[in-house]
Amino acid sequence: MTNIRKARRNLVLSTNGGGMKISQEADVIGLYPVGQDNTVYYDPRAITSIVSLKNMCGLFRVTYDSEQ
Repeated sequence: MTNIRKARRNLVLSTNGGGMKISQEADVIGLYPVGQDNTVYYDPRAITSIVSLKNMCGLFRVTYDSEQ
């Protein structure tokens, strides 16, 4: 995580654990191939950064079990 900064737009996130407003973003070096935007939403209260599954599927083969 580098270059933590105010996000261009806020993200309102709703999960089974509740909701939160994310107002920061950061760069994650090595997350995407060189030349791709490596910006993710960031909040120090969250245990993970918010990475778009759609973006990951466009770059890599992704498998998951939606039952778990």
